[in-house]
Amino acid sequence: KQFTLENVHDFSTYELRQELKQRGKFCGADAKVNHEILLKSMIALLVDERDAKQSAAGSPNALFKSEAANIVSKERAERKKSGDCKKQATPFVSKIFRRKKEG
Repeated sequence: KQFTLENVHDFSTYELRQELKQRGKFCGADAKVNHEILLKSMIALLVDERDAKQSAAGSPNALFKSEAANIVSKERAERKKSGDCKKQATPFVSKIFRRKKEG
C-alpha cells in the first residue's frame, strides 16, 4: 500500500510504525508511542515530502499565474494587431466626455 495524505488515516498502528521505521523516522526511544503520535509523525513526513515536490517542480499557483499572464498578453497583442481594441467609446460616452472637457 502507498501512504498518502488521503489514506494515512486508514493504516493501523503497526503499519504506521513499520513505515516510519523503514523511512528512518521512527523515534522508538519515547516511552509513549501510540496511534495518535505515529499518525502525526507520518502526516508531518508526508506533508514535508509534498512540499519538497512542489518546491522542486515550482509552485502550481506560480505556474498558473505565469501561464495566465502569457495568455492575456497574447490576446492583447492579437487584438491590437486586428484593430479590435476597445479604445473607441460609444457615441453616448463620447458626448459625456466632451461635455466634461468643455464645461
